[in-house]
Amino acid sequence: RMQKNLTLENAGTLPVRVDAVTFQGGLCEFDGLRLEACPNAVPFSLNPGESHSLPLSFLSDCTAPLVTTSVVAASSIGVITRRIAASVPPERLLKCYAALSQAGPVPPSA
Repeated sequence: RMQKNLTLENAGTLPVRVDAVTFQGGLCEFDGLRLEACPNAVPFSLNPGESHSLPLSFLSDCTAPLVTTSVVAASSIGVITRRIAASVPPERLLKCYAALSQAGPVPPSA
């Protein structure tokens, strides 16, 4: 499982209350991506200039080298949506295929 932080920052001049952070459709998990603290990470407030990090992880199931979705943050100033992508390097995919197939690496057919 690969881990990163998703950082939300208030670049404005007024405080902002964040009420929800999910993937598109209100999901806490999507195709191997997981917002680790979802849904318990909210609500929280961000004063001007403050940021808040949320742990994000990705665990590929070997079916796709690239996963894209949107992160949606519902706040006191509205809904903000940003596209994110997670990818698996080809060498890791080969290891993943090898683990699934006892006979050795078997890449997906094109």
